[in-house]
Amino acid sequence: MTNERWQEVKALLAAALERAPAERADFIRQACGDNSELLDEVTSLIGYEKTGEGEGQSFALQSNFGLQAVANLSAVSFESAFNNDEAGTPDMRIGPYEIIRELGRGGMGAVYLARRADDAYRQHVAIKLIRRGMDTDLVLRRFRNERQILAALDHPNIARLLDGGTTEDGSPYLVMEYVEGEPLDAYCDRQMLHTEDRLKLFRQVCDAVHYAHQRLVIHRDIKPGNILVTREGVPKLLDFGIAKLLTSELAAQTLDATAPAMRLMTPLYASPEQINGEPITTATDVYSLGVLLYLLLTGHKPYRVKSSTAHELLRAVLEAEPTRPSTAIALTEDEQNDPGSLGVALTPEAVSKSRRATPDRLRRRLRGDLDNILLTALRKDPARRYASVEHFSEDIRRHLEGLPVFARKDTFAYRALKFVSRNQIGVAGAIIVLVMLVSGIIIINQQRARAERRFNDVRKLAHSVVFDYHDRIADLPGSTPVRERLVSDALEYLDRLAGESGGDRSLQRELAMAYRKIGDVQGNSNMANLGDTNGALDSYQKSLVILQGLVKAEPKNAELMSDLPESLERIADILQTKGDVGAADQTYRQAIEQLETLSASAPEDRALRRKLGDLLSRLANLKGRPRTANLGDTKGAVEYHRRALAIREALCAGDPSDASLRADLQDSHKSIATLLSTSGDDPIAGEPHARLALSIAYELVAAAPASVRMLRALLLSQDTLARLLQKKGEIDEALALCNQSLNTARAILSADPSNMQARHELASAHVLAGNILGSKGDTAGALRYHRQALTLNKAIAADDPSNESADRWVAQDHMNIGFALALAGDQRGALRSHQQGLAMFEELCRRNPNDFQVRLGVTRGYKWLGDALTKLGDVNGALEGFRRSVAFGDRMLVQDPSHETARRILSLSYFSIGELCARLAGQAKVATQGQRENLGEARKAYQRSLDLMLELRSKGVLGKEHADKPDLITGKIAWCDAGLARNSN
Repeated sequence: MTNERWQEVKALLAAALERAPAERADFIRQACGDNSELLDEVTSLIGYEKTGEGEGQSFALQSNFGLQAVANLSAVSFESAFNNDEAGTPDMRIGPYEIIRELGRGGMGAVYLARRADDAYRQHVAIKLIRRGMDTDLVLRRFRNERQILAALDHPNIARLLDGGTTEDGSPYLVMEYVEGEPLDAYCDRQMLHTEDRLKLFRQVCDAVHYAHQRLVIHRDIKPGNILVTREGVPKLLDFGIAKLLTSELAAQTLDATAPAMRLMTPLYASPEQINGEPITTATDVYSLGVLLYLLLTGHKPYRVKSSTAHELLRAVLEAEPTRPSTAIALTEDEQNDPGSLGVALTPEAVSKSRRATPDRLRRRLRGDLDNILLTALRKDPARRYASVEHFSEDIRRHLEGLPVFARKDTFAYRALKFVSRNQIGVAGAIIVLVMLVSGIIIINQQRARAERRFNDVRKLAHSVVFDYHDRIADLPGSTPVRERLVSDALEYLDRLAGESGGDRSLQRELAMAYRKIGDVQGNSNMANLGDTNGALDSYQKSLVILQGLVKAEPKNAELMSDLPESLERIADILQTKGDVGAADQTYRQAIEQLETLSASAPEDRALRRKLGDLLSRLANLKGRPRTANLGDTKGAVEYHRRALAIREALCAGDPSDASLRADLQDSHKSIATLLSTSGDDPIAGEPHARLALSIAYELVAAAPASVRMLRALLLSQDTLARLLQKKGEIDEALALCNQSLNTARAILSADPSNMQARHELASAHVLAGNILGSKGDTAGALRYHRQALTLNKAIAADDPSNESADRWVAQDHMNIGFALALAGDQRGALRSHQQGLAMFEELCRRNPNDFQVRLGVTRGYKWLGDALTKLGDVNGALEGFRRSVAFGDRMLVQDPSHETARRILSLSYFSIGELCARLAGQAKVATQGQRENLGEARKAYQRSLDLMLELRSKGVLGKEHADKPDLITGKIAWCDAGLARNSN
């Protein structure tokens, strides 16, 4: 399978798995259309999806796709998840060992109990043998890797490797110490071990893992099933089969991560970096040990999930915070240890009883140190966990001995409390009295000073997080989720402080700015965002309300006055995304009016001038930017973009080294090029702007190759010039540039898979590729790219239901697929796709009748629907489609007479009406009133089509494919005139 096909399969799988199981089959059939090969691939993979997350399962994930590509492809664990396939029974002997019985089997092989049979010595052993049919290069390398790893480990708490070899048929086998015991969690519960004994047993496991880490081996699959406790109470760590060697010499022997770039893990115990395909370090085992200890102490998993699917669990690992262990004790849950098993009720009473405690006592036992120890081990960021397993174990030792732990801030009160707990006899009373006395004096004398100092410290920290740390990382790849977390956490503190500030206006302003930044991250389509459109609008409106109150109190405060238009601008951004172009237009204008007044009073203020340029550019896009919700005013859009360009050119002239200003300048040239190629007034005039924009973008990326903003500038410039070249008929050059834009879009998204803006722009690049391939006559390629775009856009629409722009993209994808199917000769398939897309466009048009782009979609949709019905022989249905197309199109040209695309669609629809009416007139054998009416309508339609095409030709935008149409139509008009003349006699 090619990488391109794998990307397509991944995207479709991710979208399918977001749906209920009963809906998936229909969704996949619809998304694949007539692509039977893609349908077979996705259907075969979707069948592997499991509903449980039992610890025996392991899951294969594409390394660079993050959670969006979690396909739940169940790759049953080599060691413990059993299937029903026949693995074959080996001979009664393997080397010098005699098989006694099978202990278990998994997806890759089986484990047998055996004994030495050559009288050298007597010993029971466990033999691992590869299953027939699974001896691929990947599996064999993994098997040999396990043998190499185990041979280097000699520790009393690690199952030893005794021997190894190859059977007569060439299959490798391992001979291991036979551990007769039970999983760690089951042993602890059956023995009803209390918390202290569980901690001591867990420290023995930590000692084994730390020993492996010292020998540069990471286990990567720590879980209860891989830790057996013997009858003597000794834990034994098993299965280093998916461990990772840290030494470069042995790296080549580890699991091959590129064939096909898969990795194995157990979802419940997998760390965030394992799921995301990031580098694996010893911190990965620290995290898994944290999950293990959480389960041993509480009986529960760290995360609360809505369903038991691995997909939901992996999402929780990446996004949710663990429940505090002392809180988890109070929960009642149904626990399923294996897929398909009956749920076992986990109640506070049952959990506490198995730990020889009451719920209240167990909660108090976990509260404090153990809460902090576990939450430290389970931190998302590996750098913020314990530095090593040894440190993790040491903190548990300190807790058991009553010493202060590293996971908790080392305050005086905390150290004093620990001292008291270690020295309860003789000194406890005196210490408590002394501490209470000193604390009382401090509280009485310093309460106000401490409160004020604490208030200022928290405020300073929150301010730094919002305005320094956030802005510093905002342009880094993959920073979107981190930005959201930074701002939301800081916002929580600011919100609380604002309630205690007693009208502190500077703090209120900080709060307004924080709400604006969180809105940017939540759902502003003009920047990297998480796709929460409604959340963004709510945050922006909160920011605006606060600023309006501050401006009312200080109407002459220039800083506050300049903040207000920015919040209005952000609200207008969201209104445009939601399709409410009228309200967006009004809000943008209000912001521009305020900013122009401010700028006139301070003409030397470069920051105000830059803000004005940004606002003019936003309003220009609302007026007529193609492929987005707009007002259909192309000339107005060009005018506003030229005003923004003039401001940006002046700013760049004043500081030519400012890369951010040059990025603004590049955006203006790109936008003007797009509009000029759309308006039809002078499309060639757009090419210099497009090439200049691309040149600036290359310079910006060369200077800052990791900057998301600069990469996006390059992507949009490549897209703009490729579209212009396609219009000029330079298809090969357009395709080459389009391929570059696809690579750029993939690079941006792979660096930040949660960035909704990047997801949409990758889909848009697919649409362009499909259109260009369709122009080349490559209908199979066009269909492939359009279907990929549909899958991507459907996922966006599902993730952000309030984003009407995403619904419009989905509708257009259906139309594009229909157009490609028509080119391929599948008229019925084309008809179905056109009907799907048209229904969505009509619904969008009902909701937002002022959105010019939506009405353009309806106009084009009826035209393409008429084309399909014509080819299927439904003349009356086709005529109805074309008539509706011209009804919409005529109204659009009244609103925007310069819109070249609308004029072209309208001209072709009129021509098609002429053709069908002429056909109906020609079918009549004798002159009739109906024949005369059809000839008359044909004549009028031809004439209107001719007028529109002559306008297109006069502006040089008719296109090669339609160059001969005016002469053809002239001849058809003459034929109609002749027919009408005959009928008049």
